[in-house]
Amino acid sequence: MYDFNEVRSPLTSDNVQAWARTSFSAPFRALPKAKDLNWTGFDEFTLSRPVQRNLGRSSHKQLLVIGGYAPGPEVDEEPTDRVVAHVHTDEAEVSFYRIYEPEDSDQVELQPVYSTATVAFHKPFCHVGDDTGGSKAIHRVSALISYYFLAAGHVKELVRNKSDPTMFTRNFKDACAWVESDGERPIAASTRRSFGLVQSPPLCNPVPVRPKRSSTICTCFYSF
Repeated sequence: MYDFNEVRSPLTSDNVQAWARTSFSAPFRALPKAKDLNWTGFDEFTLSRPVQRNLGRSSHKQLLVIGGYAPGPEVDEEPTDRVVAHVHTDEAEVSFYRIYEPEDSDQVELQPVYSTATVAFHKPFCHVGDDTGGSKAIHRVSALISYYFLAAGHVKELVRNKSDPTMFTRNFKDACAWVESDGERPIAASTRRSFGLVQSPPLCNPVPVRPKRSSTICTCFYSF
């Protein structure tokens, strides 16, 4: 078995993928390949000063399209404005932006998204479940996004959360299980933190998973 320490091993692409193939091979194989997702660069957009300050210091210019901007209560068709995510090489957090195309301007703007409750997520991000069972869906979404930046080579190594060093590995493993089950609650073990150790109680919570908002597009909303 691959000797991967979830607390101390560097979170490089080779390490994470070897650990995933060894520890939860079937759920990991259910993920789409990074090359099959929709990527774009932020240098083609107009950036406000706050966005420029944040993205301007990034070591890469890649953004991952994760869904559409849908601030309303229901989504019946694909939103016009897309939402993208960015992962810095020196931070353990994911930032979200809306690609806004004003009708009276030729410039396409990149605007901050402060709540993912306004995002209609695309696959596979909409398949990570809800917030029941003591684990937030947005943490699984963030882990999945971080993995894709790692797998695509845009980030060489993920930064661990200092107060919770197993946050990425725990949530990435759970996210893979949710994706494998197409958004239904997995009948598998969920990794949880307890006194610095990783425990695996079964996911048998009877609370139903939040239903999708639309029958035509895969749509789920999470908040942070």
